[in-house]
Order: sequence, then structure tokens, then C-alpha cells
Amino acid sequence: RLGINKSEMDSKVYLNAIEAANIAKLDYLVVHARHARQKSSDLPDWKAISYIKEKSDIPIIGNGNIFDFNDMNSIMKLTGCDGVMISRGAMRNPWIFKSILQHTPCYWPTLNEVIEQENEYNRCTSINETNNK
Repeated sequence: RLGINKSEMDSKVYLNAIEAANIAKLDYLVVHARHARQKSSDLPDWKAISYIKEKSDIPIIGNGNIFDFNDMNSIMKLTGCDGVMISRGAMRNPWIFKSILQHTPCYWPTLNEVIEQENEYNRCTSINETNNK
């Protein structure tokens, strides 16, 4: 994240983490484009990700508001980040990854894919319930 609150984000406290990541020679760093007090409905700060990318010696993975191929493509072009991490976008649409792989704005699953996904969800849910007893 870009900090705990707006004050931290505005003062760019995240640069300390970037410096530490550079020194440690991490393989990559995922950066969420909001501070911790922001809501998911607040717009991500892609300029900050772009600035972080400029200051980083390691690959930067951008995160926040990626719901389809167009979002991913736009964010990567805008920020220069090396990749993206998708979270809520995959919860809304588990087929987002096929959309990205096929370079299409939207992927419509077949009925069989929907049924398979539902069966997998049910299988995982039942395993989790069994393990929590």
C-alpha cells in the first residue's frame, strides 16, 4: 500500500519500502495503489505506482481496480509496471485470466465451464468445512 493514511501517502513513506526492497534485491514488489484507509470505491493512485517504478531497481507489480484485460493493459502502459496482481476482479469474474490470456476485453464462459467452476467451489467449500470441525 501507499501508506496507512493520506498523510503518509502524500509524504511518500512508501519510498522507504522501495529503498529497502532495492537493497535486499527482492525478486519483485507488489504495490497496491491506495493507502490503507481508502475504500475500494476510491480511485487508485496510478501516478504513485509510476513514480515507484521509476525509483525501483526490481520489478513492480501494480494492484488495484483491475477487472478486465483493458484495465490491465491500461495500467501497465500508464505506470510501466512489470505486471499486475488481480484480486477483486477475479472474485467478480473468475474467467478474467482467460480474457487476459486471449487479449479480449471480456470472456464469456460456456455453460460447462460455469458448472465446473461451481462444482470446484462446492468441493473446496466442503473440504474447508471438514477441516474446520
